[in-house]
Amino acid sequence: GNLARNGGVLCRDLVRHGAVVALLNAAGADAANAPRRIAIFSLGTFVGWGDIRDYFDREATVRTRLERIVRDAQASSDATIVRYAARLRAKLAAPPTDLTPPTHQRHHH
Repeated sequence: GNLARNGGVLCRDLVRHGAVVALLNAAGADAANAPRRIAIFSLGTFVGWGDIRDYFDREATVRTRLERIVRDAQASSDATIVRYAARLRAKLAAPPTDLTPPTHQRHHH
């Protein structure tokens, strides 16, 4: 998640080198809650970027896995996993961060 937190510059490389699939594997298959929490939170950070969103849109089987992970996580008995799943779902519903125009505040002089 930290690799994509401040910008989407590395997203294409992360996809190409299997980081997103590795996160999906940890989020969906790890028996321990701590790795699942980290993976779901990181996926929530990744899906904020257009390149990652494009990847999920292009790869239907990967998108289906992500949706199943979110659905399963929302039914978890771990409150943190449920919260991170809600965050991930909200990010998926919002426009990608890098495609959202910045808001400019006017300064009155």
